[in-house]
Amino acid sequence: GVSGEAVTVAPRPIYFVSASSGPGAESAKAVLTEAYSKLGKYLGDNGLTMQGAPLTITTSYDKSGWKFDAAIPVDRNNAATRDDIQSGATYGGTAVQFIHVGPYDKLSDTITKAEAWLSVQGYKMTGRLMDEYISDPGKTPPDQLQTKVTIPVQ
Repeated sequence: GVSGEAVTVAPRPIYFVSASSGPGAESAKAVLTEAYSKLGKYLGDNGLTMQGAPLTITTSYDKSGWKFDAAIPVDRNNAATRDDIQSGATYGGTAVQFIHVGPYDKLSDTITKAEAWLSVQGYKMTGRLMDEYISDPGKTPPDQLQTKVTIPVQ
């Protein structure tokens, strides 16, 4: 049900908030809303310019919940960090990208299919999965939301 595209991605500077949510879309939505609000204020306070869509970098996901970094790509990451906001870079190297179209609560179905597709194609996951939220959920109907899923591979 899914097909990926092998790409070489360049690392991008980011600021991020490490966070976790319980299982379920409502918990994730509340945590992400708070994290992106905090990051947006921080970027504005420090004169940083957003350079792409907000994203999450997954640390772990299971029945108990989701651990991740909520991140925003920026023009530079030389502003002072805080205990709750860190700087870094996205993964750079070989990856396979998938496009999920539909509501966020169905994203895990696409990721499960993507992982199976990678296995069948002979790829091995080598890093943290990244979701890039291409569509603005405030302006796009849920069934038309687009999310780019990037999975580092070898």
